[in-house]
Amino acid sequence: MKINIISVIFIASFISCMHNFKDYEIQSFNQKICERTDITTPEELILMYLNYPQNEVIPEISIKVKNLGENNYKIILVSDNIRDDSVKAEKIIIIAQMLNSRWKVYKIIKSWKCWKGRGNSLFWHGDYCT
Repeated sequence: MKINIISVIFIASFISCMHNFKDYEIQSFNQKICERTDITTPEELILMYLNYPQNEVIPEISIKVKNLGENNYKIILVSDNIRDDSVKAEKIIIIAQMLNSRWKVYKIIKSWKCWKGRGNSLFWHGDYCT
C-alpha cells in the first residue's frame, strides 16, 4: 500500500492538534450552577458558561451535543469571527452530567484559532494568540 506525503502530513497534523487544548478550572462554575434547576439543556449550560457580554455583538456560534449515555454530555461550542484583534475563533468543550435536574461539570477545555499573522490560523491550539 502506497501512502503519499500529503496523507502523512494530514494525519500528523490531525493527531498533533487533537491534544492542543487548555484545561480550565471547573469548581467556580460548578458552584454557580449546583442549585440551578432552570438550566434544562446542554446548550443552555454552555451558553451560561460562555456568558457573552450583552453589550457586545455576539460572534457566529455553533453548538454540538453528543450524548455519552447515563445523562453525560460532551458539549462543543465554537465561536467564529470573534471581534478581537488576535483571536479569530474559540472552541469550548464541556463534559457534564445532569442528575436530578442539576448539572455537574467534569471538564472544561478551550482551544483557539488566530487571525492570520497573529498566531496559528489553520489549526485549533491551546496557546493564546499574539
